[in-house]
Amino acid sequence: MVGDTEQEQEQKLLSNFPHCPHATMLKVGHHSSRTSSYPAFLAEVQAKKEAILPVIIHNRSSHPHDIILQSLTASGARLWRTDQQGSIFFLTDSVTYHPSAMAFTSLQFP
Repeated sequence: MVGDTEQEQEQKLLSNFPHCPHATMLKVGHHSSRTSSYPAFLAEVQAKKEAILPVIIHNRSSHPHDIILQSLTASGARLWRTDQQGSIFFLTDSVTYHPSAMAFTSLQFP
């Protein structure tokens, strides 16, 4: 989970931890903006299985950015988007995991 990191912080992570562990899952940083998850970072963590994109429905920033979607798709990761699939869950027994999503059935705002 890289939180709201952008490319500059991802580069610092790679330089401070040159033997970055590979990831089965990656929570994509900074709401999947064009300033997050640059290709060298994705290549190093090798998140080739699951990519979780926390995105607000109809956001003004047009997240996720197309370049991020292309990079993640090229890495072979399955994309899990909160704006399309709702809440994302990964159930695990410490050996295997089972992903699922719970779609929004209705949204109510005051």
